[in-house]
Amino acid sequence: MTRSLCILRRLMPARLIDDERGAVAAEFAFAVPLIVLLLVGGFDYGRYILLHQKVQRTTSTIADLVAREETDATTVGPVLDAAQHVMTSFDLDDRLIVIVTEIRGDNNDKPVITWQASDGHWLVDAPSSKIGEVGDEAAVPAGYATLPEGEILIAAETYYRPSGFFLPQFNDELVYHRSLYRPRWDFR
Repeated sequence: MTRSLCILRRLMPARLIDDERGAVAAEFAFAVPLIVLLLVGGFDYGRYILLHQKVQRTTSTIADLVAREETDATTVGPVLDAAQHVMTSFDLDDRLIVIVTEIRGDNNDKPVITWQASDGHWLVDAPSSKIGEVGDEAAVPAGYATLPEGEILIAAETYYRPSGFFLPQFNDELVYHRSLYRPRWDFR
């Protein structure tokens, strides 16, 4: 035996040295913080996945509603209000912005943005459309790079700035989804 263990045996009664009743409590004390971290992290990750699904659903719903009947930047307001209802389980104050864009094929079969409307509140550095601005050639996926003259495409973009309950890394990422629909009122 080592010298320190010999001294310990002389100073402490034998019943305390051989007693293992507190071992479970010590192991539990080490395991509890890890278990709590896993539970809290799992809760936040689950909420983050739900958030992505809600933003994707909101984007698709808005694009679908606009594509149902002929509309323009001045009449699209009530449709944009639907985003508030789809995203009900999340805090929307200064966190959500929805942009709707109509893209029309010009005489060179290029997709050009004819109008845009947005709704939402953003305190600082509001994001702009990744598709482009009115009058610009639209930045659309390769399958829509040529759009026959007069054909229309409706695009909806949704930005959401999340806030993590327990994990702060979610506060830095901007959630973005885009959805493209062909209007059902355009029967060309």
